Amino acid sequence: MQGVIPYAVNFSVVVAFLAVVLRKPLKKYIYQRHEHMKDAVESATLAYRKAGDRHASAKSALERIAEEERGYLAKERLQNEREKKEILEKAKAEAQRLLREADRLSGVEQDEASERVKQQFLDLVVKETEESLRKGLKQADHSAIFKRAQTSIEVGV
Repeated sequence: MQGVIPYAVNFSVVVAFLAVVLRKPLKKYIYQRHEHMKDAVESATLAYRKAGDRHASAKSALERIAEEERGYLAKERLQNEREKKEILEKAKAEAQRLLREADRLSGVEQDEASERVKQQFLDLVVKETEESLRKGLKQADHSAIFKRAQTSIEVGV
């Protein structure tokens, strides 16, 4: 048990040091990622609003067509009704497609950003830990670790 205590103290010191050193850069990085994701969501919202405006303008165009068609003959009236239904269906389908696409793109962007943040955080933690271990371990520590591994391998065989 006495042999483990220095390693436990050393590990605790390394973890506390890492927490102190990495707090501000990690906060800054997470804030920047938050702002980037916020910008992406705002741009998707703007695209959604534009699609809504297009949908509203298509609806108003259809209403004007409906007013003009009252003066046509009965035969043309039926034809215009068919065109009206077709345009409405296309406008609704387009609006739904744009909405789904905007939702999909924002979800993909959010997932990708989240994965990049996670990966960069893990890479940073591993890198800092490796550097800390390289700087903190002495030749005697390396020899002791090697001997322990060698004896555990010999015992296992």
